[in-house]
Amino acid sequence: MKNNSSQDILNHFTKKMNTFEVQISGDKIGLSVSGGGDSTALLYLTKEWAKRNKKNNFCSNCRSRLARRVIKRVSDSKENV
Repeated sequence: MKNNSSQDILNHFTKKMNTFEVQISGDKIGLSVSGGGDSTALLYLTKEWAKRNKKNNFCSNCRSRLARRVIKRVSDSKENV
């Protein structure tokens, strides 16, 4: 199995998201998260994609305490991928 760097993963995600950008109208994109590891990764990747494409990233379905912590952690993240 190939060990992809975080930059490789972000670049692949960006390429895939850009193929759907025609279908993403306006300057907003919404995401629903559960607070698990896959949601955390998807939220972070979407946040980075939104920054690169001048979109606002919104999150919903954040009922659990864990989900709220994940959203705060990702939104407060200053690290570059």
